[in-house]
Amino acid sequence: MDVEDCVMSIKGFKFSLETPLKIKIIRKNQLEADLIDAKSKMDAGKRKLDMLRQEEKKLCSNLEALVNNGIKVKELRVQKMYLDHLAQKIKYQQMENEKLSQRYKELQKKMIKLMKEIDKLEDLKNEKFKEFLKEMEKRELKELEERINYNTSFQGGLMYG
Repeated sequence: MDVEDCVMSIKGFKFSLETPLKIKIIRKNQLEADLIDAKSKMDAGKRKLDMLRQEEKKLCSNLEALVNNGIKVKELRVQKMYLDHLAQKIKYQQMENEKLSQRYKELQKKMIKLMKEIDKLEDLKNEKFKEFLKEMEKRELKELEERINYNTSFQGGLMYG
């Protein structure tokens, strides 16, 4: 049984920052989902960029073979237009990937900050719980001493009374 389980099972313990802690934990779960989504979008963007570059490489290699074997000017212009179009798509995808990467990094920073805040709150909660236990122990010892003193004085009164 860890401290968290103990904290939940002891009656009378109230942590004043419990609600903000729970909200931060919920936010952490949402942020984890956002991170997973951002990572998958970033990976998909990288795959798309790789496919575009492979297509560009293949087109250049085919174009080189066509030029060596003789190609009509009209066909060369069409191939060149398509190659230019591919270059634009690659440039656009690179910019998109940069945005996706930036978004992922921002989410990571938010997650790190949130995790630190949660850790601080949990540490504070554990400290408050330990203080609560010490106070309970003091109260129990005081009650025990009072009972012993009462029993001793009561018995003493019977013996000498």
